[in-house]
Order: sequence, then structure tokens, then C-alpha cells
Amino acid sequence: MTPMPLLPVDKLVSRLRDATGVDLAFGGAVGTGVHAFAINQTSGTETPALNNLLIREGLGLGGKAMSLRRPVAVRDYHKAGGITHQYDRAVEAERLCAVFAIPVVVGRTTRAVVYGGLRRPGVVGGRVLDSAVRTVTAVARDAEVAEEVERRLAEQQREREQPATRPVAVHKLEQRLREAQAEIDVIAQQVADPAVRARLETLSRGLCAPLAQQAKSPLSPREIDVLVQVAAGYTNREVADRLHLLPTTVKAYLQSAMRKLGTANRVATVGQARKLGILP
Repeated sequence: MTPMPLLPVDKLVSRLRDATGVDLAFGGAVGTGVHAFAINQTSGTETPALNNLLIREGLGLGGKAMSLRRPVAVRDYHKAGGITHQYDRAVEAERLCAVFAIPVVVGRTTRAVVYGGLRRPGVVGGRVLDSAVRTVTAVARDAEVAEEVERRLAEQQREREQPATRPVAVHKLEQRLREAQAEIDVIAQQVADPAVRARLETLSRGLCAPLAQQAKSPLSPREIDVLVQVAAGYTNREVADRLHLLPTTVKAYLQSAMRKLGTANRVATVGQARKLGILP
């Protein structure tokens, strides 16, 4: 599958080498839903041995970093235990010894894996590894922000395309659905069986899309989604997890709802939304 956009792996590899001073930097993007990646970006190579080398999750240094979702480093790759050695031939061709691999995690998804290597044995740690992690983290953060902006712009476009008026019958149906969702959320919190609770929460999430279609509300559909969860007693972090948003995005939606409803805190906002008939 095609790697997700907005993550410039080629630029990251170049920046990684410049920031750390390693002899060689390389890496590749991880496709959506794929448990492998191909090395297709390099800087400082002497041979084509690494080009398009397919790295599977859990195998080799990069595959281990991908599996663990954290940096992994070895002093001497060829003598290193704790990793598999399917890719030794390519490593030998580049005369690499000390190597580190870092997964690039955007949101909760590994989007790429990048490496840095020295052509001599040594400890790849301290200043070098810290600098590498800072570089990767900065790029991942930029990609996360860019993708969130893209998502919000697309969401605003969808909201603008929604019809301005809707039949009264549909409005009443929405109110009943909101009441049902609120009741489901309350029941889910009281259920001890994790499997039953998970099914109830899945059902509640499934109601979010139609419930977000409140036409006469001054709030956007996503602001209503957030308020429904807040009204059920969830924290911003929990709302973010349930709606697959960033906590900062949840906070932004709440602040926007407060401005539109003229309230000063989340409790007052929920109360005003209920008074206006936006929430049950």
C-alpha cells in the first residue's frame, strides 16, 4: 500500500546525517497497514546494497525498532545478539559496524524507520543518539501537525457542504439517538465485564456520525461529538482516545464551543448545550 503523505523521509535522512555526523543514514516509509518497509532513501552509501532492501517487522535492527516502537542501537552489528541477522550481507557491503535504528511515530502509527551508522565499532549513544532522536521527533511532530490541519480543513469543507435546513422528524430522531447514546455511555461505565463494556463503547462510537448532524445548532458536528463525550464525564484525554483526535484538538473544539455558547467552563458549556436542545 502507498505510504501516508506529509512525511518527508528523504529530507529526514539527510537531516539525520547532518545532525549526528554518522557515516551513513538511510531509511524508508512504512505503508498503511503494512508490517514491512523498503529502504529507499540513503545518504553516504558506497554501494547499492541497501537500495530497496525489504525489512520486515521484528527482523534485523530496523525491524526490531519497528516492533518495539523505540530506538535500538548496537555497538558492533555483526556481533550483536538480540537481533536477527537476515540483512548481514547488505550491512557488510557498506562496512557498517555501530548502527542505530529509530521508528518515526506520527500519532500512534509508525510511518517510517530511519538508521544511522558508523563504519567503525563504537557506542552509538549519548550525544549522537540524543541528537538523532531529537531530529526524528521534530519531523514526526511537524508531520502530525500538518496532517491534523489537513484533516480539519477537510472536515470544515464537509460541514460547509451539509444542507442548511432539515426536516423536523429528522431533528427529533437525532434527539432520540443522543438520548440513547448518553444512556449507553452511562451503562458502559457501570458494566464490569470488559467485553460487554467494549461492545457498548463501540456502539456508542457508531452513533457519533449521525449525532453530529445537528443542523440548527451553532456548534459544528465535531464540537457536538466532543460535548457528548464531555457530558458523559470523560476527560479530554479520554475524549481524544474515543474520537481518535489529539488532546489539543479536543481542547480547541471545547474552547470554540465555549465561545459560541458564551460559557466559561466545560460544565457550563454542557449545561447551556442541554438548555438549547443540542444535548439531551
